[in-house]
Order: sequence, then C-alpha cells, then structure tokens
Amino acid sequence: MTRFLPTLPTFAALICLGPACVGNISDARPIDPKVSPVVGLREGNRSETAVTDSPVISNDALPKRDGGALVSRPHEPAGYRRISEVDFSTMLPNSVSEQNCTGPAVLAGCWGHYPYDLNYHRIVDDPTAPASPPGVFQFTYGAGMGCGVSPGGFFGWETGLELRALYETGWFKIPGTDFENLPMQMKLLGYWGVGTGLGSNPATIYHVMSSATPLASAFDSDIRFQGHISAAIGPNRDTTKKIEVGRWHQYEMVMAINTIGQADGMLQFWLDGVQTHDYADITYVDVEHPSGFFGRSWAPVYGGNCAVGAMKSRDDYLWVDHLYISGIPK
Repeated sequence: MTRFLPTLPTFAALICLGPACVGNISDARPIDPKVSPVVGLREGNRSETAVTDSPVISNDALPKRDGGALVSRPHEPAGYRRISEVDFSTMLPNSVSEQNCTGPAVLAGCWGHYPYDLNYHRIVDDPTAPASPPGVFQFTYGAGMGCGVSPGGFFGWETGLELRALYETGWFKIPGTDFENLPMQMKLLGYWGVGTGLGSNPATIYHVMSSATPLASAFDSDIRFQGHISAAIGPNRDTTKKIEVGRWHQYEMVMAINTIGQADGMLQFWLDGVQTHDYADITYVDVEHPSGFFGRSWAPVYGGNCAVGAMKSRDDYLWVDHLYISGIPK
C-alpha cells in the first residue's frame, strides 16, 4: 500500500463528498440517505446483468501500447508513457490516504476510492461496456441529494510524479432517457491538479456538464479552472456535440503546461472522436504555482455553490468504464 495525497480529507470536506451533505458546499448538513435498487449490483459473488438501452461504441482489437490495456486511444500523442490505468473489474480500496497499486482492477499507477456509503458508489456489471466489460464504476445521485455534493469518487496517479504534458481517455454513460440536473451544471468528469504541487488537493481543473433546463437528455461540455487560475474554457471547434443520456461516450483530453510568464499552454478535448476544444493559449502555471500536472480525482460534484433546497427528487446514475492516463514527466 502506498501513501497518496495526505491532504485528501481536506479536499473531501471542500467539495462535500457523500450523501450526508446538502445545500451549499460551505454549509453542509446531514440528511437521511436514500438507498435505491441498483441494476447489475455485485454483492459478494453474486452478479446480475445490467439492462442495456443504448448503442455501443465499438472497441476494435488494437495493438497494445506501452503495456496498456486493449483500449482505443486515437489522439494519444506519440512519446507519452502510461502513468495510470484502471478497469473497474472490482472495487478499489476504501481509503482517502492509501491506494491499491497491485490489485486486479489496477493496470498501472495506484488507485483508491473515497470511503462513503457504497449505496452511492459501487461496481456494477454492464456487458455492453465498450472498453473493459462487464465491471463499471457506478455513481448514484439519490433522491434527497443536495447541491454541492458528490456521491463519493475515486482517485489515481503514479505516486510522486509531476507531468508537463498529459493525455487521458475514459468511457462514461448516464443510463436512462434523461437526467435531473437541478443546478443545471455538474462536475461530471471530476478534477485534475496542476500548479499547486504534490500533497495539495488536485482540484484546479474540472469538467462541467451543463443544460438550459433542470431535466435534460443532452448536455453541453466545458472545462473550468479555479484557485490560482480562474477561467471557463468552452468549445471552440465543434460547438454542437452533446453528452447524450442513454449511450456510452469516450472522451479524450490532452493538456500541456505553459512556459512561466507566457500563455502558451495547450488544451484539447474530444468526445466520441469529435474535437470540441483546441486551445494553445492556456495559463496553467505561474511563478507562485509552478508544478506540473500531479493528480486525478473523479468526484462528480452535483452543482456547486447553489441555493439550499435544490435537492434531487429521484435517483440518477453515472457509469464509468475504464480510465487511462499517459504523459511526459516534468
């Protein structure tokens, strides 16, 4: 077992992980958690088959690269080495300070999950999962969940490493026909760390899924920064591509840090092979915050600083199938 990011409890408090929080992230209070039935739930050695309701993105047999799993990585730059990879064949260790670096679900790096009620995040089976079926990581946004809350999360990296350039790909699905998004935005793909250094919370960069109405079946996607950077990076290539409920999506992301004092950092994003973001003028680091990319936390916070009382009226789910990270050390 390897020590990892000792200040993660601070991060957990910052974003109010788990179902026992409601309202603003700075004013969380307990509620009665609601336990909901889950499709494909694994209990001990029992495994049920998930209901399928969408077309599957094909994952043709591709050559392995750098010892990685057999997953499609069409926009991974040449010369990047694998840093961390997980396939969710089983649940990760229940800890914020220690990770599993050798377990059956861990293909590279070290991974763990935030220790909250497993009725809100768990491993379920979906045989249609496009990258490494059947195991997928399920988040449950339960009825009664308030704004500024994440139903737990998972985290991973290669311990002690900073990167000057990063590539990531993963697969996710919102099952069903629509999703109740009362705050009209949520941090769907979680957070990345940059600038603030190893040992700090990986929370500078985050992904946002947004909609114009509280109930939607298609959502916009953008990247935002907080902390020493403040920015909202919207699509500048294909501006029509949407996150669609009821189907598996593959995302890819490439980031490269800037030269200190210059706005020449890179950010690129693809959804299902369609490029939505292509920027070469990003500032990630400065003199006071010079570290490279250093951590990954998938804590998909529901909303943010929004009004108390905006609580979910029903259960919704998010599935994640496989996550792969590569890059160039700093």
